[in-house]
Amino acid sequence: MQQIGAEMNLSETAFVEPVRTEVNLCGHATMASAAVLFEEGNQQEVLHFETLSGRLSVRRDQAQKGLHLQMDFPACPATAALPPVVTKVKDKLKGCFMGVQTQDVLMSLDLKYVLVVLASDTTQQQLMDMQCDTRQLESLADKQNVFAVCVTCSGDGKPYHFFSRFFAPWAGIDEDPVTGSAHAMLGPYWAQHIDKFEKTLHARQCSERVGELQVSVDSEKARVTVAGQAVIVSKGEMYVPVNVRS
Repeated sequence: MQQIGAEMNLSETAFVEPVRTEVNLCGHATMASAAVLFEEGNQQEVLHFETLSGRLSVRRDQAQKGLHLQMDFPACPATAALPPVVTKVKDKLKGCFMGVQTQDVLMSLDLKYVLVVLASDTTQQQLMDMQCDTRQLESLADKQNVFAVCVTCSGDGKPYHFFSRFFAPWAGIDEDPVTGSAHAMLGPYWAQHIDKFEKTLHARQCSERVGELQVSVDSEKARVTVAGQAVIVSKGEMYVPVNVRS
């Protein structure tokens, strides 16, 4: 399975069965698995997946056209209480992101994601134009302490409430196109920092490919719902030689 994942050459490869090695939480791999199962005729209203982060549930919204899926995440809020290894390199970490002004550095200890919040006047275009020195970023910590860094700034709610980019060089991913799990951290943060209460936050991940998500936060249950449109882009068969040694 590791070899198949390497052959696919994508951020994550999902296998709809138990595996020996897996990341704690990967939203889009879980969404993709649900999309395939729904597309192939699964009639369940909700699909449940057992992961290292517990049970994740994906619901298909029948009222929407196409494969519009809603995924239930555990909330993974970011805290200002940084572990010593991150506190020590905090200023150097900020310097890895060029062309923007940073406001704060937080961390979700559950996900090992560092959250870099940009100055309140940062625009979407400035975030998109921002350069990241991923090699320098990777040198500042090891993957036992940090899995990824998410950079975010606010929007005006017309239509986006916040923007983000996601870098995970420790996992071999310089920049992830769209990261569902990051919104289990981003949702609770922006739900607290947006002046006007909104039931659903509209998010845009500003990678080269771009991704759009709808995020709802249930603070009482400590859950985050991330929704978006899934598209099946290819189907095929893979032939794996059974006698080839790894």
